[in-house]
Parts: sequence; structure tokens; C-alpha cells
Amino acid sequence: MSTIELKDKIQKRLAEIEDESFLKEIYGLISDDETPYEFSAEQEIRIEQALEEIRQGKVISNDDVKRDAEEWLRK
Repeated sequence: MSTIELKDKIQKRLAEIEDESFLKEIYGLISDDETPYEFSAEQEIRIEQALEEIRQGKVISNDDVKRDAEEWLRK
């Protein structure tokens, strides 16, 4: 699909969307506004908890996770 075709499809699809919150999210993704993302209080707590787990060495390597997932999928 060419760039022109892709832009045309996106414009047509956007014209059909009525959900204002969805349109605002799309606008946020494509705007040049450099306002940083703001986390909710719950997200901030969970991030701090995760960072503390990392500091305590409570981590699992990506290879271990992949291996565990492969084993689980074979069951």
C-alpha cells in the first residue's frame, strides 16, 4: 500500500469515528505536543514497587521467561 493510499484510508476511517476520547488519544499520538505522559497515583505506586523489586534482585531474565512460556505452552 502506498503512502497516499494509507493516508486516504486513515482519513476515511477517522471521519467515521464518533468517540471523542478515542479521537483525543489518536491526536495525542500524532501531535507535536511534547507534554510528558502523566501517570496516575496507582501507576506511580506500581512503578515504585517494581523499581524496589529490581533493587532487591527480584528479576527474571528474558531467556528464563521465554523458556518458561515454551514449557507452559507444551503442556
